[in-house]
Amino acid sequence: MIQQTAQEPKHTIGPWRISLDSRTGANIISDKEGEVVARINRLTDSRKLEYDARLISAAPVMLEALQAVADSMIGSDSFIARQVRVAIVKATQ
Repeated sequence: MIQQTAQEPKHTIGPWRISLDSRTGANIISDKEGEVVARINRLTDSRKLEYDARLISAAPVMLEALQAVADSMIGSDSFIARQVRVAIVKATQ
């Protein structure tokens, strides 16, 4: 079971937003202060670039949702509860 602690998260706190670098065509993902979290450059299949950026920028919200699900399933050993805990560990370690 995942130990809940009051530690500061290791990742950049969300929400994150997407912007386009008009000079290079890269998608820039930044936090609410404007600090760059990720820069996505794709040399092939640029159609996927925006969708990849959307998925990455949604990561903090998805992690928060998974943590809420995990909190509601404390004590459960169901397949879904285990998968939720595995996903949280992958995202936070």
